[in-house]
Amino acid sequence: MTIRFKIATVATVLATVMASNALPVFAQEDAAKAEKSEKAEKGDKKGTVVAKVDGESIYSSEVKAMEKILPKQLLQQAKDKKKLWKGLRNQLVDLKIITDAAKNSGVEKDPKVQAAIDQAILQVKIQAFLGKEVGQHLNEKAVKEAYDAYVKEFPKGKEEVKVRHVVVKDEATAKKIIKRLEEGEDFLKLAREFSIDKSTASEGGDLGYISEGDMVPPMFLKAAMELKSGGFSKSPVKSDFGWHILKVDDRRKAKPHALEEVKEDIGRELQEKAMLKLVKDLRGKVKVELFDENGKPDKEGFDLNGGNSTDNSSSDAAQDDKKDEKKDEEKK
Repeated sequence: MTIRFKIATVATVLATVMASNALPVFAQEDAAKAEKSEKAEKGDKKGTVVAKVDGESIYSSEVKAMEKILPKQLLQQAKDKKKLWKGLRNQLVDLKIITDAAKNSGVEKDPKVQAAIDQAILQVKIQAFLGKEVGQHLNEKAVKEAYDAYVKEFPKGKEEVKVRHVVVKDEATAKKIIKRLEEGEDFLKLAREFSIDKSTASEGGDLGYISEGDMVPPMFLKAAMELKSGGFSKSPVKSDFGWHILKVDDRRKAKPHALEEVKEDIGRELQEKAMLKLVKDLRGKVKVELFDENGKPDKEGFDLNGGNSTDNSSSDAAQDDKKDEKKDEEKK
Protein backbone atom coordinates (compact mmCIF):
# COMPACT_ATOMS: atom_id res chain seq x y z
CA MET A 1 0.00 0.00 0.00
CA THR A 2 1.02 3.56 -0.58
CA ILE A 3 -0.16 7.00 0.41
CA ARG A 4 -2.89 8.14 -1.96
CA PHE A 5 -3.20 11.79 -2.91
CA LYS A 6 -5.85 13.90 -4.60
CA ILE A 7 -4.35 14.88 -7.95
CA ALA A 8 -5.40 17.98 -9.88
CA THR A 9 -5.74 17.51 -13.63
CA VAL A 10 -3.65 20.52 -14.57
CA ALA A 11 -0.81 19.35 -12.32
CA THR A 12 -0.89 15.93 -13.91
CA VAL A 13 -0.73 17.42 -17.40
CA LEU A 14 2.22 19.60 -16.46
CA ALA A 15 3.92 16.63 -14.83
CA THR A 16 3.58 14.77 -18.12
CA VAL A 17 5.17 17.69 -19.96
CA MET A 18 8.08 17.68 -17.52
CA ALA A 19 8.47 13.92 -17.62
CA SER A 20 8.61 13.69 -21.40
CA ASN A 21 12.33 14.51 -21.38
CA ALA A 22 13.01 15.34 -17.76
CA LEU A 23 14.46 13.06 -15.11
CA PRO A 24 12.33 11.49 -12.35
CA VAL A 25 11.73 13.28 -9.06
CA PHE A 26 15.05 13.98 -7.30
CA ALA A 27 16.98 12.44 -10.20
CA GLN A 28 17.89 15.89 -11.52
CA GLU A 29 19.39 16.77 -8.14
CA ASP A 30 21.31 13.48 -7.95
CA ALA A 31 22.52 13.81 -11.55
CA ALA A 32 23.79 17.33 -10.90
CA LYS A 33 25.74 16.12 -7.88
CA ALA A 34 27.22 13.22 -9.86
CA GLU A 35 28.19 15.51 -12.73
CA LYS A 36 29.81 18.00 -10.36
CA SER A 37 31.76 15.21 -8.69
CA GLU A 38 32.87 13.76 -12.02
CA LYS A 39 34.02 17.16 -13.25
CA ALA A 40 35.99 17.70 -10.07
CA GLU A 41 37.72 14.35 -10.49
CA LYS A 42 38.55 14.79 -14.18
CA GLY A 43 39.08 18.52 -14.28
CA ASP A 44 36.06 18.72 -16.62
CA LYS A 45 38.07 17.13 -19.48
CA LYS A 46 36.54 15.33 -22.44
CA GLY A 47 38.92 12.42 -22.10
CA THR A 48 40.79 10.73 -24.91
CA VAL A 49 39.84 10.80 -28.59
CA VAL A 50 38.27 7.44 -29.51
CA ALA A 51 37.16 8.21 -33.08
CA LYS A 52 37.13 10.92 -35.74
CA VAL A 53 34.53 11.65 -38.40
CA ASP A 54 35.78 14.03 -41.11
CA GLY A 55 38.30 15.33 -38.61
CA GLU A 56 35.77 15.93 -35.80
CA SER A 57 36.61 14.07 -32.60
CA ILE A 58 34.49 11.76 -30.49
CA TYR A 59 35.73 11.45 -26.91
CA SER A 60 35.83 8.68 -24.30
CA SER A 61 33.63 10.81 -22.03
CA GLU A 62 30.84 10.54 -24.64
CA VAL A 63 31.09 6.74 -24.61
CA LYS A 64 30.93 6.76 -20.83
CA ALA A 65 27.90 9.05 -20.87
CA MET A 66 26.11 6.68 -23.26
CA GLU A 67 26.97 3.71 -21.05
CA LYS A 68 25.45 5.45 -18.03
CA ILE A 69 22.02 5.69 -19.63
CA LEU A 70 21.89 1.98 -20.48
CA PRO A 71 19.53 -0.16 -18.35
CA LYS A 72 21.34 -1.77 -15.40
CA GLN A 73 20.09 -5.19 -16.46
CA LEU A 74 21.71 -4.80 -19.88
CA LEU A 75 25.01 -3.76 -18.31
CA GLN A 76 24.95 -6.76 -15.98
CA GLN A 77 24.27 -9.13 -18.86
CA ALA A 78 27.17 -7.76 -20.93
CA LYS A 79 29.94 -10.25 -20.18
CA ASP A 80 32.45 -8.78 -22.64
CA LYS A 81 32.89 -5.19 -21.40
CA LYS A 82 35.40 -4.38 -24.14
CA LYS A 83 32.95 -5.48 -26.82
CA LEU A 84 30.23 -3.37 -25.19
CA TRP A 85 32.53 -0.32 -25.12
CA LYS A 86 33.40 -0.72 -28.82
CA GLY A 87 29.73 -1.15 -29.69
CA LEU A 88 28.85 2.10 -27.95
CA ARG A 89 31.73 3.93 -29.63
CA ASN A 90 30.60 2.66 -33.03
CA GLN A 91 27.05 3.79 -32.32
CA LEU A 92 28.37 7.28 -31.57
CA VAL A 93 30.22 7.26 -34.90
CA ASP A 94 27.03 6.29 -36.75
CA LEU A 95 25.08 8.92 -34.84
CA LYS A 96 27.66 11.56 -35.79
CA ILE A 97 27.47 10.54 -39.46
CA ILE A 98 23.67 10.71 -39.48
CA THR A 99 23.69 14.02 -37.58
CA ASP A 100 26.09 15.62 -40.06
CA ALA A 101 24.07 14.31 -43.00
CA ALA A 102 20.87 15.75 -41.51
CA LYS A 103 22.52 19.12 -40.90
CA ASN A 104 23.83 19.31 -44.46
CA SER A 105 20.62 18.12 -46.13
CA GLY A 106 18.73 21.40 -45.78
CA VAL A 107 15.71 19.44 -44.57
CA GLU A 108 14.95 22.19 -42.03
CA LYS A 109 13.72 24.35 -44.93
CA ASP A 110 10.63 22.14 -45.20
CA PRO A 111 7.78 24.05 -43.45
CA LYS A 112 6.61 20.93 -41.63
CA VAL A 113 10.11 20.21 -40.36
CA GLN A 114 10.56 23.82 -39.24
CA ALA A 115 7.24 23.68 -37.40
CA ALA A 116 8.41 20.52 -35.63
CA ILE A 117 11.73 22.20 -34.74
CA ASP A 118 9.89 25.22 -33.34
CA GLN A 119 7.67 22.91 -31.29
CA ALA A 120 10.68 21.00 -29.97
CA ILE A 121 12.41 24.25 -28.96
CA LEU A 122 9.24 25.40 -27.20
CA GLN A 123 9.01 22.04 -25.42
CA VAL A 124 12.57 22.36 -24.14
CA LYS A 125 11.86 25.89 -22.90
CA ILE A 126 8.73 24.73 -21.07
CA GLN A 127 10.60 21.84 -19.47
CA ALA A 128 13.46 24.11 -18.41
CA PHE A 129 11.04 26.66 -16.97
CA LEU A 130 9.04 24.06 -15.06
CA GLY A 131 12.22 22.36 -13.90
CA LYS A 132 13.49 25.62 -12.46
CA GLU A 133 10.24 26.82 -10.90
CA VAL A 134 9.00 23.48 -9.60
CA GLY A 135 12.40 21.90 -8.89
CA GLN A 136 13.14 24.33 -6.08
CA HIS A 137 10.32 22.72 -4.08
CA LEU A 138 11.67 19.18 -4.54
CA ASN A 139 14.42 18.28 -2.12
CA GLU A 140 15.12 15.87 0.72
CA LYS A 141 14.17 18.42 3.38
CA ALA A 142 10.73 19.02 1.84
CA VAL A 143 10.11 15.27 1.57
CA LYS A 144 11.12 14.72 5.20
CA GLU A 145 8.83 17.51 6.37
CA ALA A 146 5.92 16.08 4.37
CA TYR A 147 6.62 12.60 5.72
CA ASP A 148 6.75 13.86 9.31
CA ALA A 149 3.37 15.53 8.78
CA TYR A 150 1.98 12.27 7.36
CA VAL A 151 3.18 10.34 10.42
CA LYS A 152 1.82 12.98 12.81
CA GLU A 153 -1.61 12.99 11.13
CA PHE A 154 -1.82 9.20 10.80
CA PRO A 155 -5.08 8.13 12.52
CA LYS A 156 -4.59 6.43 15.86
CA GLY A 157 -6.40 3.13 16.19
CA LYS A 158 -6.74 2.75 12.42
CA GLU A 159 -7.22 -0.88 11.37
CA GLU A 160 -6.24 -2.69 8.21
CA VAL A 161 -7.37 -6.08 6.96
CA LYS A 162 -5.66 -8.70 4.82
CA VAL A 163 -8.13 -9.51 2.06
CA ARG A 164 -8.61 -12.14 -0.60
CA HIS A 165 -11.28 -12.00 -3.27
CA VAL A 166 -12.91 -13.95 -6.03
CA VAL A 167 -14.35 -11.71 -8.72
CA VAL A 168 -16.74 -13.02 -11.38
CA LYS A 169 -18.80 -11.44 -14.14
CA ASP A 170 -22.32 -12.10 -12.80
CA GLU A 171 -24.17 -12.25 -9.50
CA ALA A 172 -25.53 -15.75 -10.07
CA THR A 173 -22.02 -17.22 -10.33
CA ALA A 174 -20.93 -15.29 -7.23
CA LYS A 175 -23.83 -16.73 -5.22
CA LYS A 176 -22.94 -20.27 -6.34
CA ILE A 177 -19.37 -19.76 -5.11
CA ILE A 178 -20.64 -18.46 -1.74
CA LYS A 179 -22.78 -21.60 -1.40
CA ARG A 180 -19.74 -23.79 -2.08
CA LEU A 181 -17.78 -21.86 0.56
CA GLU A 182 -20.59 -22.44 3.05
CA GLU A 183 -20.32 -26.14 2.25
CA GLY A 184 -16.67 -26.04 3.26
CA GLU A 185 -14.76 -25.67 -0.01
CA ASP A 186 -11.40 -23.95 0.04
CA PHE A 187 -11.45 -20.21 -0.80
CA LEU A 188 -8.00 -20.24 -2.40
CA LYS A 189 -8.98 -23.15 -4.67
CA LEU A 190 -12.16 -21.39 -5.80
CA ALA A 191 -10.25 -18.15 -6.44
CA ARG A 192 -7.79 -19.93 -8.69
CA GLU A 193 -10.62 -21.67 -10.53
CA PHE A 194 -13.18 -18.88 -11.01
CA SER A 195 -11.67 -15.43 -10.44
CA ILE A 196 -11.42 -13.24 -13.55
CA ASP A 197 -8.77 -11.14 -11.79
CA LYS A 198 -5.83 -13.01 -13.31
CA SER A 199 -3.28 -10.88 -11.44
CA THR A 200 -4.42 -12.35 -8.09
CA ALA A 201 -6.18 -15.60 -9.01
CA SER A 202 -2.98 -17.68 -8.98
CA GLU A 203 -2.28 -16.38 -5.46
CA GLY A 204 -5.68 -17.41 -4.19
CA GLY A 205 -7.11 -13.92 -4.68
CA ASP A 206 -4.61 -12.28 -2.30
CA LEU A 207 -4.92 -8.46 -2.29
CA GLY A 208 -2.73 -7.84 0.74
CA TYR A 209 -3.66 -5.37 3.47
CA ILE A 210 -6.17 -2.60 2.78
CA SER A 211 -7.57 0.17 4.95
CA GLU A 212 -9.59 3.36 4.79
CA GLY A 213 -8.03 5.81 2.34
CA ASP A 214 -6.81 3.18 -0.10
CA MET A 215 -7.91 3.29 -3.73
CA VAL A 216 -10.50 0.49 -3.57
CA PRO A 217 -14.24 0.68 -4.32
CA PRO A 218 -16.12 2.08 -1.25
CA MET A 219 -18.56 -0.84 -0.99
CA PHE A 220 -15.66 -3.28 -1.32
CA LEU A 221 -13.80 -1.59 1.55
CA LYS A 222 -16.92 -1.38 3.71
CA ALA A 223 -17.70 -5.07 3.28
CA ALA A 224 -14.09 -6.08 4.00
CA MET A 225 -13.84 -3.95 7.16
CA GLU A 226 -17.06 -5.51 8.52
CA LEU A 227 -15.77 -9.08 8.25
CA LYS A 228 -14.09 -10.88 11.13
CA SER A 229 -10.72 -12.55 10.69
CA GLY A 230 -11.30 -15.83 8.86
CA GLY A 231 -14.74 -14.79 7.65
CA PHE A 232 -16.05 -14.43 4.10
CA SER A 233 -18.85 -12.31 2.64
CA LYS A 234 -22.29 -13.97 2.71
CA SER A 235 -23.49 -11.89 -0.23
CA PRO A 236 -21.59 -10.72 -3.31
CA VAL A 237 -20.24 -7.16 -3.50
CA LYS A 238 -20.66 -5.33 -6.81
CA SER A 239 -18.04 -3.02 -8.32
CA ASP A 240 -17.11 -1.81 -11.78
CA PHE A 241 -14.93 -4.91 -12.10
CA GLY A 242 -17.67 -7.44 -11.42
CA TRP A 243 -19.12 -9.31 -8.43
CA HIS A 244 -16.76 -10.01 -5.51
CA ILE A 245 -16.68 -12.58 -2.74
CA LEU A 246 -14.34 -11.42 0.01
CA LYS A 247 -12.38 -13.24 2.69
CA VAL A 248 -10.43 -11.61 5.51
CA ASP A 249 -7.33 -13.52 6.64
CA ASP A 250 -6.13 -11.08 9.29
CA ARG A 251 -6.86 -7.79 11.06
CA ARG A 252 -4.26 -5.56 12.64
CA LYS A 253 -3.54 -2.03 13.77
CA ALA A 254 -2.29 0.04 10.84
CA LYS A 255 1.08 1.77 11.07
CA PRO A 256 2.58 4.58 8.99
CA HIS A 257 4.74 3.37 6.13
CA ALA A 258 8.50 3.80 6.30
CA LEU A 259 9.91 6.86 4.55
CA GLU A 260 11.57 4.81 1.80
CA GLU A 261 8.25 3.13 0.97
CA VAL A 262 6.44 6.41 0.32
CA LYS A 263 9.27 8.72 -0.75
CA GLU A 264 8.34 8.65 -4.45
CA ASP A 265 4.65 9.20 -3.68
CA ILE A 266 5.49 12.20 -1.52
CA GLY A 267 7.80 13.54 -4.21
CA ARG A 268 5.04 13.36 -6.81
CA GLU A 269 2.62 15.07 -4.43
CA LEU A 270 5.08 17.91 -3.80
CA GLN A 271 5.63 18.27 -7.54
CA GLU A 272 1.91 18.42 -8.27
CA LYS A 273 1.28 20.97 -5.53
CA ALA A 274 4.13 23.15 -6.75
CA MET A 275 2.80 23.01 -10.32
CA LEU A 276 -0.72 23.85 -9.19
CA LYS A 277 0.53 26.88 -7.26
CA LEU A 278 2.67 27.99 -10.20
CA VAL A 279 -0.30 27.92 -12.59
CA LYS A 280 -2.48 29.84 -10.11
CA ASP A 281 0.21 32.47 -9.69
CA LEU A 282 0.66 32.82 -13.45
CA ARG A 283 -3.07 33.08 -14.05
CA GLY A 284 -3.21 35.98 -11.64
CA LYS A 285 -0.87 37.93 -13.93
CA VAL A 286 -2.85 37.59 -17.17
CA LYS A 287 -6.35 38.27 -18.46
CA VAL A 288 -8.15 35.10 -19.55
CA GLU A 289 -11.21 35.16 -21.81
CA LEU A 290 -13.07 31.95 -22.61
CA PHE A 291 -15.52 31.20 -25.42
CA ASP A 292 -17.66 28.19 -26.27
CA GLU A 293 -17.60 26.23 -29.53
CA ASN A 294 -19.80 28.89 -31.16
CA GLY A 295 -17.49 31.73 -30.22
CA LYS A 296 -19.78 33.07 -27.50
CA PRO A 297 -18.43 34.05 -24.06
CA ASP A 298 -18.24 31.06 -21.74
CA LYS A 299 -19.76 32.26 -18.48
CA GLU A 300 -19.03 29.04 -16.62
CA GLY A 301 -15.28 29.59 -16.78
CA PHE A 302 -12.86 26.93 -15.59
CA ASP A 303 -10.88 25.78 -12.60
CA LEU A 304 -7.53 24.12 -12.03
CA ASN A 305 -9.09 20.66 -11.83
CA GLY A 306 -10.12 20.79 -15.47
CA GLY A 307 -13.81 21.30 -14.72
CA ASN A 308 -16.10 24.30 -14.90
CA SER A 309 -16.63 26.97 -12.30
CA THR A 310 -18.76 30.06 -12.00
CA ASP A 311 -15.75 32.35 -12.10
CA ASN A 312 -12.36 31.95 -13.74
CA SER A 313 -10.44 34.43 -11.64
CA SER A 314 -7.32 33.33 -9.80
CA SER A 315 -8.37 35.24 -6.70
CA ASP A 316 -11.54 33.15 -6.41
CA ALA A 317 -9.51 29.98 -6.92
CA ALA A 318 -7.21 31.06 -4.12
CA GLN A 319 -10.21 31.77 -1.86
CA ASP A 320 -11.57 28.30 -2.59
CA ASP A 321 -8.22 26.84 -1.53
CA LYS A 322 -8.36 28.75 1.74
CA LYS A 323 -11.89 27.47 2.39
CA ASP A 324 -10.74 23.89 1.78
CA GLU A 325 -7.79 24.38 4.12
CA LYS A 326 -10.12 25.78 6.80
CA LYS A 327 -12.42 22.76 6.46
CA ASP A 328 -9.45 20.43 6.82
CA GLU A 329 -8.36 22.23 9.98
CA GLU A 330 -11.87 21.96 11.45
CA LYS A 331 -11.88 18.22 10.76
CA LYS A 332 -8.64 17.86 12.67
